[in-house]
Amino acid sequence: MDPNILLKLEGITVRLGTSFFLHDTTWEIRRGEHWAILGPNGAGKSTLARILAGEELHVRGRVHRNGNRPGGGCPGHVSLELQERILSREEAKDAGRSFAGCWNDLERARDTIRGGADGGMVDPAEVDRLLEHLGIADLAERPIRFLSTGEFRKVLIARAILPNPDILILDEPFAGLDQTSRCAFREIIRTVVNSGTQVVLITHRRDEIPAEITHVLGVREGRVLFQGPRAGMLTTDRIRALFEPPAADRSPTFRTTPPDSPGGETVIAMKDVIVRYGDLTVLDGLSWTVHRGERWAIVGPNGSGKTTLMSLITADHPQAYSNDIRIFGRLRGTGESIWEIKSRLGLVSSEFQIRYRQPLAARDVILSGFFDSVGLYRHATAGQVRAATDWATRLGIAELAGRLFDSLSFGERRMVLLARAMVKSPELLILDEPCQGLDPGNRSRFLDMVNRIAETGETTILFVTHHPGELPACIDRMLSLAVPR
Repeated sequence: MDPNILLKLEGITVRLGTSFFLHDTTWEIRRGEHWAILGPNGAGKSTLARILAGEELHVRGRVHRNGNRPGGGCPGHVSLELQERILSREEAKDAGRSFAGCWNDLERARDTIRGGADGGMVDPAEVDRLLEHLGIADLAERPIRFLSTGEFRKVLIARAILPNPDILILDEPFAGLDQTSRCAFREIIRTVVNSGTQVVLITHRRDEIPAEITHVLGVREGRVLFQGPRAGMLTTDRIRALFEPPAADRSPTFRTTPPDSPGGETVIAMKDVIVRYGDLTVLDGLSWTVHRGERWAIVGPNGSGKTTLMSLITADHPQAYSNDIRIFGRLRGTGESIWEIKSRLGLVSSEFQIRYRQPLAARDVILSGFFDSVGLYRHATAGQVRAATDWATRLGIAELAGRLFDSLSFGERRMVLLARAMVKSPELLILDEPCQGLDPGNRSRFLDMVNRIAETGETTILFVTHHPGELPACIDRMLSLAVPR
């Protein structure tokens, strides 16, 4: 093989279930090149990344590797799915910790980074040097449970490059990051590039491609549409061909079930709320009131407590009981059950998506929204099945209904969970970074649906985002949070 070729895919075809993707794909990465893989949800971007990383089996073709650095045989790989797996593994230990009454073994950032090396056997001084090099030494002893999205992503990059790979694959690295964190992350990418590691960046946002990227490969519907030097690939015509969505199917009639309570009812009331983990303060003296039918944006940088605030509302945070918090008129801790609260709200969040790892068909995941369960343990009525089908059609994901949820791409799973949240026409709809991982067509389709829900005036909406351009037009109130000092 040409010594200037670092990695080459030759005639690759992948089988996922009964479908075949990336038919006879040939692609080479030459030394000094940095690539972006661009395309919509479900296009095959992450599948292609897993092939590069040696994590995905292919049914035809060959992968040629020509690495010459110590440990450089397989690329480093950072993805949203990896973040989900690590956090799920950590949460799985909670039952034992609770039983033993001991919470001193929380996994820390340094442990996660060392776990990326074979067997975790690595010189601690080498980890410290890497953390200093990336400018994240202050994260070393922080429990990963308490890291912001941006901080966790930086830890995963350190984990991936510790074995000194020739190539670093970054799958949607900017998802969930605020503007400051996105700028800091670009600096880390620049640091990685300047150290001699080649980068492959996967994204569905053209504006997230950093200046260091030299080449672009476009993927849609399981096939490569174009590949080559950056300047010739990011043309208006190519981007339109890559992302132009089919016309949304708007034929189903929009329905909502009006609640029994009168308009103007207080849905959320918080007074001087404080949330702390040891010496770390996440929320400090927050007072906030939300009335029925209001549409709020919740904004703030990573680490300002937005996700913690949402978990207080959804009855998933234990410190709700030590604060003055009223949900649907009931003071938390006065006898109401978690399920009484959950039955009246719909939720989409990255944290919930991490917890929802079930080998169910997508249609069953949507139906589970009627029962507020992770998994489907009850028989759905014919009316519920029709409603689930209706929402899947409206969100453009009807063709995913029979596919296993855990086999879907990150963006496809997010769309299924959006349908799950909306299927019961909730009184309170909580959308925590709902557009994270969605391509332009799906983002537009979803935001349009939020606006249509808001038109009824009956559903209260809380919309958390780092992207002002993603706010639906219906939003007319804003809560801005800051990182506590």
